[in-house]
Amino acid sequence: LKNILNNGIIISKIELGEPKLDAFSAWNSVDNGPYIVANIDKHSAVRWRFNISHELGHLVMHKNVGNKQLANTRNFKIIEQQAHRFAGAFLLPPESFSRDVYAPTLDVLKSLKPKWKVAIGAMIKRLGNLDIISVEEARRLWINYNRRGWRTEEPLDNELPFEQPRLLRKALELIGSEINSPEQIQEQLAMQPGDIRRLANLAPGFFKETMPQVILKNNPPTMSNDKVLEEAESVADSYLKDSDF
Repeated sequence: LKNILNNGIIISKIELGEPKLDAFSAWNSVDNGPYIVANIDKHSAVRWRFNISHELGHLVMHKNVGNKQLANTRNFKIIEQQAHRFAGAFLLPPESFSRDVYAPTLDVLKSLKPKWKVAIGAMIKRLGNLDIISVEEARRLWINYNRRGWRTEEPLDNELPFEQPRLLRKALELIGSEINSPEQIQEQLAMQPGDIRRLANLAPGFFKETMPQVILKNNPPTMSNDKVLEEAESVADSYLKDSDF
């Protein structure tokens, strides 16, 4: 974990077009560095933050877990639970978080959401894991949580701002200003400028993105409706004559 935090993790947030896929991570076999790609399709800032922490848990704890182990349904479930527990502990440290929860109610947890930037549902889970609330207290919280309709959308989900990855952006900005031009970066990466910009979280004006010119030929002379019908009937007759049906 110390090595990861000292060197940083390359994080990209993009729209994957698949709301059920939250994020994925991997250790690069070339530079042995950790990478995380997070999906922002229909996600709130707190969910995105939790997904990143979840992937951090995989990078720290499951680097040497092979595909054969992942293919086992029971093992996969345990691994996912471990990453969830890691994310909860990472984002909600036991001492400081428990001091803030002066009363384990939904309204108190709602008031703490802007500070901790964690979903109220994740706070309830964390309180249970820390044995601050009993199983029965957690059950009552979940019942009221569902009654308020928070399972679909929590308060502040659309208000809290997304945190922005900056390591890859700063690296490309430095290269673009000191070594190569943005156009040279695009040429060397052999990618569309829009894709590079989204993956690296670059400003819209970093590349000179121009739309390709489309040259239209002269419009053919229009035909009368009778002429169109005549040609259509001719094609149909030809098709029926040559057909095996």
